[in-house]
Amino acid sequence: MLTIKTIDAVKAKDRVQKLYDGGGLLLFVTKQGFKSWRYDYRFNGKQQTLVLGAYPEMSLAEARDVHMLWRKVWRDGKNPILEQRRAALVRSIEGGNTFRALSTDWLEEFGPQRSAGWLETNKRLIDQHAVPKIGAMPIDDIKPAEVLAIIDPIARIEKKPRKAESVRRVISQVCDYAATKLRATSNPARGLRKSIVLPKVKSHRPLKRGEVGEFFKRLDALSGRDSTRLAIRLMAYTFVRVNELLNATWSEFDLEAKEPSWTIPATRMKKQQTHVVPLSRQAIAVLKELRALAPKSEFVVSHSGTLTGGIQSYTINVAFDRMGYKNGDFVPHGLRATASTLLNEDGERFDLIEKQLAHQERNRVRAAYNHADYLKERRVMMQKYADLLDTLSAGGNVVPFKKAANGES
Repeated sequence: MLTIKTIDAVKAKDRVQKLYDGGGLLLFVTKQGFKSWRYDYRFNGKQQTLVLGAYPEMSLAEARDVHMLWRKVWRDGKNPILEQRRAALVRSIEGGNTFRALSTDWLEEFGPQRSAGWLETNKRLIDQHAVPKIGAMPIDDIKPAEVLAIIDPIARIEKKPRKAESVRRVISQVCDYAATKLRATSNPARGLRKSIVLPKVKSHRPLKRGEVGEFFKRLDALSGRDSTRLAIRLMAYTFVRVNELLNATWSEFDLEAKEPSWTIPATRMKKQQTHVVPLSRQAIAVLKELRALAPKSEFVVSHSGTLTGGIQSYTINVAFDRMGYKNGDFVPHGLRATASTLLNEDGERFDLIEKQLAHQERNRVRAAYNHADYLKERRVMMQKYADLLDTLSAGGNVVPFKKAANGES
């Protein structure tokens, strides 16, 4: 039997040394004097050696305890070396099955197929709310109560139920992803779908014809950066979504073509489909003003003089607030609703309007066969709409086509 005094007294020699403790446990000493614990045994008639750990990191008492565990495995008819490898593999798999690891894999796999806004939003929700609480836990160890502890304070204390639901949904999507990869068997967030009471969705109200002039009057009087004011005006002429404009780069525009247009790549679109926006004369004029503000920036809407980044969506929201549209009375997305309403009132074809709004065809069969993009017709419509906005903003009173057709004034 070995003693600590005997072990510490062993010095390096010009040969390997083996000091046996009994039952196959031995201290292995290299020529350089490094010491480690090993377990010698025979399995299926062959000599085998299992490395247990280094000395003095693993003490004599610890080495004897570990040796007894592996000796029991051997007595049960299993090969300790193979069982040690299996255990290491399980630890590796379990380490990769943590919520943090799987959420990273999920974002890396689906991020390139989605918009930059989708990736940014979901990564922020995961990093700020999920990872600090459950990031180190294997998904199968996460209980619904632990997910509820994350989302309930957001809904009740912060009074942000929609944000809480977004956090729950992204946790659920990561768990579903893990299940499809056979790296988890449960989804602790799925059963909490009704745990958050969501407020009724408010529709984004459009401007009435008589309100358009006042809107542009307020916009022209808006103080602050010219880039913000021009961005809002360009949104009115193109009725794209806020982030579709704020993340736009000059490489997406062809202003020198006979029929100028803006091609938004699928990765930046909500429906993941490339979208072409025909540009009216008014939109082109706004774009030239934006170019003059930051001629070296790759972003169309940028902070004055910056080269690497555009303004954020909250800047546009704050601008609407400063224009006097309080408590969601009229929001940026309402510019899209305004375009839809006014164009429908003027008798424009529904399919042209929906195509220009980049709305997805609800009928999947019809969508699969409807490849027409109506670009020429949309170009005419966009110019008519820009002219209509200018007329209304100048105080003109344009009677809707549908009312005029009925003899109304």
